[in-house]
Amino acid sequence: MNLHPLRLFVGVVAGSISVVAASYGSTIALTEILPTGVTCPLLTAAQGTCLNSAGAFVTSAPSVLAFAGTGLSMAGLQVEATFADGFSQTLTWAGTGGAAGGVSSAPGIHQWSLSNAGDTFTTDWILANSASSSSNITEIILSGLGGVNGAGQATIFDRTSVPDTGGTTNEQTPGSHSGHDLSISSGTLNTYSLLVTYSNVFRVPSAVCTNSGAGSGNQRTTAPCADEWATLMIHFNSFAGIGNFTPNSTLSFRQDVDNTGGPLAGGPPEVPDPLAVPEPTTLSLLAGGLGVWGMVARGRRRAKA
Repeated sequence: MNLHPLRLFVGVVAGSISVVAASYGSTIALTEILPTGVTCPLLTAAQGTCLNSAGAFVTSAPSVLAFAGTGLSMAGLQVEATFADGFSQTLTWAGTGGAAGGVSSAPGIHQWSLSNAGDTFTTDWILANSASSSSNITEIILSGLGGVNGAGQATIFDRTSVPDTGGTTNEQTPGSHSGHDLSISSGTLNTYSLLVTYSNVFRVPSAVCTNSGAGSGNQRTTAPCADEWATLMIHFNSFAGIGNFTPNSTLSFRQDVDNTGGPLAGGPPEVPDPLAVPEPTTLSLLAGGLGVWGMVARGRRRAKA
């Protein structure tokens, strides 16, 4: 699966988002990308910022079936790692035993892994760039599009509700319960600067968002509720070599996920290919038209003679 279009947002995001402090001296800048025509919610400073893009789209499924996503239930998730030397690799998440799961590349000069061993609401993800790697990791993209687990469920990313009242009181998307924005728990360095982007917003058929908590005017009240997202990008925003995710590095972070009642529907807007080869029927019509014009031209030449 080609996850590259999300990278178009990085330059825009870098110049427009607020930065919040994270654990161990690192910082995280959060933003979300909604499709053009979908009004952004009024976010708090802690929630970051919202932008609109014609490249973003709405995804959907019949329901949020499981709000306690685990490393095991994320099977089918697509994970792409990009390195500073231009190499990129996409792997499919799989269960590794118990409630755990992850992806792990083959040994080589771009050896990396990402894993989670339990309930994502309370259990850290572990990202590692192996000591045998020859380049820094610059970004990780996770996408629930195109993949499902053994039960036919896709993975979506659940952001923190405002106010964060727990349970279903202010869950926003029906069935989602509480969420958890990406936060850093620990890392090899204390100076990571992450740009975290949520895109391809998710919705269920219900048009109503659960917004009963006080202060919930900061959220969308109609679907898509903007708490559940199909795609998450983590970009290492390193300036002057500070905070690079170098070989022999690890990063532990928290991000809640849920599972949907079926695969995700929806996709990017189709753009006509100007170099597309015409269909055979079109070619036949074109040939026939040229033949008619040839006959007309010959008739005109005879008339002049």
